[in-house]
Amino acid sequence: MIDGPISDDIFWFDESVNDSGFLDNDDDHFSSGSSDDWGWDEWGDLVVFRPIGHEPHYQYPLVLWLSVDDTIGMTLRDWFPDLSERNYLGAEISISPQLTPSQNANRISLAIREIAAQYRVHRERIWIAGVGPAADCVLRLLADCLGPVTGGVAINPTVSPWGVVPGETPVMDQSKTLYLATESGAEREAVRSMLAERGLKPGQYACPEWESIDFSRLAVCRDLNVWLMQQVCTPAGLDSCG
Repeated sequence: MIDGPISDDIFWFDESVNDSGFLDNDDDHFSSGSSDDWGWDEWGDLVVFRPIGHEPHYQYPLVLWLSVDDTIGMTLRDWFPDLSERNYLGAEISISPQLTPSQNANRISLAIREIAAQYRVHRERIWIAGVGPAADCVLRLLADCLGPVTGGVAINPTVSPWGVVPGETPVMDQSKTLYLATESGAEREAVRSMLAERGLKPGQYACPEWESIDFSRLAVCRDLNVWLMQQVCTPAGLDSCG
């Protein structure tokens, strides 16, 4: 990993690029004019999914998956390329409940910095994501993340993020957005309360409910892809929990 303070000099800035020329909404089609390879890259403890038809000069959205597993890359492979074969760069890093929220947030920032040094990534299109315990981390760390983090994806969290002290719930920046997927057995009132405590307004989040995340994984992928693409192409407020 690259050490040192985060600086805008290492990041990236918008260019006049037409997103629709490279991105698909909810299908598997990709540009027949590109012969670039795709696959998995490993940089130390960082694993990256490079999409089909990867265009080295295009600024891609980034979905950075957080993992609490010993084997790095498993979560990334669970969700990519099913989420999309070509819409995003995907990456996975390991975080630990043994570290403080600020230490884990710093690991995320440094990972983003390292990815930006290797690939072209859109500065305003970065989401941190997690499943189960890692989703708890997303909810806890989204308020603490430094650098250009657009929002979070929390799939099937326990609604009891690491390090949250009653009365000291971290408030999220109102510019950030959240995709929060829960199972039908989850307490919806607890979910709403958790979102309200973090200062999220209805237009900042989407909160779909699934009977089973495991059995509905491909459907979750399709729904999440649509949600991400809505923000990539036309940032706008989304429906809240029903």
